[in-house]
Amino acid sequence: TPLNACSLESLQKTIETNEGSVWPIINSCYNLEKDGSRTGQMDLFLVKVPLKEDDSMKFAKPFASFSFPSGILDGKFFPKNTNSQTWWYATAHSTGDIKLHTLTLNDDSKDPVFTCQTSLSSQISDKTGVPVLCLSINWDTTRGFDNARMVSSYSNGKIAIHDVTLSENGNPEIIERDCWLGHTLFKDNPTEVWSCSFAAEGQIVVSGGDDAVVKFWDTRALSRPVQIMRECFQAGVTVISPHPRNPNLVAIGSYDETLGIFD
Repeated sequence: TPLNACSLESLQKTIETNEGSVWPIINSCYNLEKDGSRTGQMDLFLVKVPLKEDDSMKFAKPFASFSFPSGILDGKFFPKNTNSQTWWYATAHSTGDIKLHTLTLNDDSKDPVFTCQTSLSSQISDKTGVPVLCLSINWDTTRGFDNARMVSSYSNGKIAIHDVTLSENGNPEIIERDCWLGHTLFKDNPTEVWSCSFAAEGQIVVSGGDDAVVKFWDTRALSRPVQIMRECFQAGVTVISPHPRNPNLVAIGSYDETLGIFD
């Protein structure tokens, strides 16, 4: 892509189409325009699963592309599908919005259809008047379709937890449940929170940002972090990713080109 790629996400399973078994992979991007605004693009790739062991997986042209008037800074598939034919995908935008999309297989032709279902403002206020960017999102992998929730982080130092209602027949909803100032620099000046994630079976939120600090928050009492790690990295924390099977392990990466595994 000619744009700045911010997120590359795939389903944890293949899907069956008329072209055979494929991995749906979504590349989310942004571009900084001359006037300072950001535009975005989302490309859906259907990468064919190799039939032989010595075959390689190759990217072809995007199966579908979508343009947005805002940059896309993160994207995540919901870990469970609503049925055997539909998967949900959420994106974080430079306007502070979170958007929900669906990837659905057509019953008759098995052709995938990717659509944007709804958009909701993050409702994160900033008294400076500077636009707030939604920098990262992550689903609570312990929750099912009927009680989904996600955590999001923002350029004004805030972190939020949202309850998400996923509906096959109506409009889904994203309701902000908790929001707090998570990261600051130089005596309470908000700093960008570049990444956040649930851990410990949804009981802990892990956050990191431009301050090079990792914080652990108990979701039952968010007034202050239960642990702060200041000496792990020499630069900003860029990514936080929980282990897909061990709820107590979290991988955290930094601009200083190091990666740590935390238990």
